[in-house]
Amino acid sequence: MKKLIAQIRWVFLVAVAALLGVFILQNAAAVDLQFLSWTISTRRAFLVLVCVGLGCVVGWVFGYSSRQR
Repeated sequence: MKKLIAQIRWVFLVAVAALLGVFILQNAAAVDLQFLSWTISTRRAFLVLVCVGLGCVVGWVFGYSSRQR
């Protein structure tokens, strides 16, 4: 049963990664990011990757801390 769940997780992960790849390829336009007094011009795809990466790190940190209890 655990092996089946692990396989389902991998399939889900691959599907999400594929959808994210398509989304990034379709959103390659340059955008201006304004935060407080800073303005950065970058590609929308890069911003999506950064946000996804930060979300993964935050999820891993909170998941790791909850597993330690």
